[in-house]
Amino acid sequence: MRITNKSYTPIEVLAELISAVGATQEQTTQFFADEKVSHDWLVAEFARKVDVMLESFRRYGTEVAPTQSVRDNGIDVRLTFQKAEDEEYRVGFQIKSENEAKADEERRAKKKPGETMVATLKRQAFEADYKGGVHEWWVVTCFDLAKHRGLVDRINSEVISSTAGRLKLRLVNPREAFTLLSMDDNTINALSTLFLCEDDEVITRAREDVLRLYPLSRLLIADTLYTGFEGTRIISINELQALAGEEFTFDQQVRAIHELERIGYLSEKGSVYTINPTVMLGVSALYFEARVRHEYDQHDVGEFVHRIYTLA
Repeated sequence: MRITNKSYTPIEVLAELISAVGATQEQTTQFFADEKVSHDWLVAEFARKVDVMLESFRRYGTEVAPTQSVRDNGIDVRLTFQKAEDEEYRVGFQIKSENEAKADEERRAKKKPGETMVATLKRQAFEADYKGGVHEWWVVTCFDLAKHRGLVDRINSEVISSTAGRLKLRLVNPREAFTLLSMDDNTINALSTLFLCEDDEVITRAREDVLRLYPLSRLLIADTLYTGFEGTRIISINELQALAGEEFTFDQQVRAIHELERIGYLSEKGSVYTINPTVMLGVSALYFEARVRHEYDQHDVGEFVHRIYTLA
């Protein structure tokens, strides 16, 4: 495949990722707990997730540098890339944790001496602007939104909306932070590929192949591609029903299997079915894209293919 959205930069793809799934306030309560209240854990995991996204650019021929955990000049994580042929673009991320939010609320409630989080962020914004050398600065709030909604609002109004300077500022709210940090690597990979290559012929043809089919038919195709291309090419009805699982009724299972027979993907041979994956040319191309370029193994390749044409 090829990058068709050539104007997309890594920071624009990251912005798409954090808004890709609508998270709830309750999910932030459940997620930002245990080890995830730690600033160190959050910085390392945030940088790792961004690097997973950056791998999609490298995979399709665009060189980008990995993120850097710098912990200096108001910046926890730095992202650098070429925005234009001769322009290096730098983005700094400042991560704020549940532990820091709790400490801030306690300091405010008991009127303890020391900087509030808002005051700290104002200082860090200045440092990022005049010492950190970044063009954009994102504040990533990784804490329980139900408990700290007031703090999020203060950061937005007193730091993001009112801080003067040359920086482009952005607040990543707890729901957006949860969306990225809870997203598994395969989903980040699939979404990033879609954002970059959405109009590529392989994805377009794969959509045409499957979007007219029942949801279960699409799932069974993805789950049997490996067997069809690199396995025995044979599958029993019991195995097909096991792949469908309890989520689908018996009638839905029968309907999907009959549909796959009708389009030629399955052909009955005695008590078993032969899988004919090449009748789905776009999906077949997507399968080998996943196997060769993305280097997915047997257990992940079908999931990637299904996510690409489902998310599309």
